[in-house]
Amino acid sequence: MLNSTTGYFDYAATCPPFPEALSTFEQVSREYYGNPTSIHKHGLDARTKLRELKSALCRLVNFPDGRLMLTGSGTESNNTLIEGHLKSHKAARILMAEDVHDSLWYAVDAHPDSVEVLKISADGKIELNNFKNKLSDKISLVCISHVCNETGIIHDLHSIAEICLYRGIPLFCDGAQALGHVPLDLSEQRATYYSFSSHKFGATRGFGGLFIRDSNFDALLKGGNQEGSLRAGTENLPGLAAAVKALELSIVQQDTESKRLLKLAELLRKTLKRDNPNCIFNNQENCLPGLLSCSFPEISGAELAAALSCAGFSVSRGSACHADEDEPSRIIMLMGRSKREAIGTLRISLGRLTDKQAVLAFCQILKKYIQRV
Repeated sequence: MLNSTTGYFDYAATCPPFPEALSTFEQVSREYYGNPTSIHKHGLDARTKLRELKSALCRLVNFPDGRLMLTGSGTESNNTLIEGHLKSHKAARILMAEDVHDSLWYAVDAHPDSVEVLKISADGKIELNNFKNKLSDKISLVCISHVCNETGIIHDLHSIAEICLYRGIPLFCDGAQALGHVPLDLSEQRATYYSFSSHKFGATRGFGGLFIRDSNFDALLKGGNQEGSLRAGTENLPGLAAAVKALELSIVQQDTESKRLLKLAELLRKTLKRDNPNCIFNNQENCLPGLLSCSFPEISGAELAAALSCAGFSVSRGSACHADEDEPSRIIMLMGRSKREAIGTLRISLGRLTDKQAVLAFCQILKKYIQRV
């Protein structure tokens, strides 16, 4: 019998929180309730704890000399950097990869005169030669995702960062799907900016951040001098504490968990292909462990997700931000899929509570539904 956790196949949307992270959130909320900007004892204690936890999070990604700016989400981090860069650079020219999250992609329409598009290949990758050819002296910022939020494809952050460093162009990397799930060493993978969202790796919602090497951008939220005047608003100290705890646990388990999820994902892939010969996989190699993007031509992905939900399984059609829209995924279409293929796309993402029994049960339910259709 499946329960509510083993039937959950949407870890890319949000990860169930670690109990230890929730306990840490509660503890810090009770013990450090003072405002970190206040000058009394409770405020000073909270400020000291804030500095300690920021240093701890930076150490976990090997960024001891860097700076961490706290935000309320990955989306806020991304919007802050884009809008802040455009405001602080009069001749800003942003090169943006096609497969970024919509919290970055919005700028293509919002600022068409300032954004150039970097095309991805048919297999969803950023080709380095194409990337080099797109760079020019006019480019003031490059924007990519470390891991594509819909396909799970992992981009070569190290090589892209080295190219940007050589050309003297800042690199902004959206790490929301990567942090806690793939190895990250910011002393080696030298992105200028790296954003994250803590609920993606087992902490609480409403907390995100931006690792910063260069603070040459304007603030999005104004009104206070928090975060070095880069982001006004009282700092979410309990959220930061929960993020540190969750990331510690994720890193400790990362190698073992990645191997386990790769095996489960391969079982899922083989079973889906055997039961549904027309199934098209949108990610093949160098992908986030446990994430499959697959398309079932001429079948509504929305109806598939609804049918699976009725049977106790939770999946997404793509980005959770657009899960209620019955339109083909922008990113899947960019990879060369036709509309009839892309409309039936599911993003199936496994995690630490997924087991073999749940994978096989999921495949059986999906097979029955597709046969009825």
